[in-house]
Amino acid sequence: MAVATTFYGSQVGSSSTKIHAYTGTPLELLRHDIVTAFKFITYMPYIIFPLRPMASGPFSELYPASAGNIRAVGLHVLLICLQLPFLLSIPFWIFFPVWYVLVGCVVFGLLIRGICTLLNGDGIEYPSNPKYAEVKEEHKHEQWVFLNGVAVGLVISVVNLLFRNHV
Repeated sequence: MAVATTFYGSQVGSSSTKIHAYTGTPLELLRHDIVTAFKFITYMPYIIFPLRPMASGPFSELYPASAGNIRAVGLHVLLICLQLPFLLSIPFWIFFPVWYVLVGCVVFGLLIRGICTLLNGDGIEYPSNPKYAEVKEEHKHEQWVFLNGVAVGLVISVVNLLFRNHV
């Protein structure tokens, strides 16, 4: 099955110009991201096992000889080992009193938050360097989220879905 990439033209032009996909509803964007992920499922192993692993040496995220990378990968493995059973336990919460579930979720959330703080530091907001991004009064109302990763489209779709009436 051949997979094709669709390129959209400029919005400048006649009335026949197509609207970019990012202007769709959050559910439409989420559906499009899920369909796209399944179209490219055969390429997913290359995210974890790239064709040229560690081609950039110590700068590679999975470089094994770096203490920082070993620590980060270890914390990610710990997060996976903790979060997967938590997610799989959700259907069984119905058999427990509500306060057990609430206390368990709060304790689990604090544990995960602590591990994420070890991984990412305790800073929540990182302002742009004024050398590269001058602060302007007309942009004070804007809020930007910077993401890095392979699931950015999905994350943005979910954020749009959750906060579309709040922004």
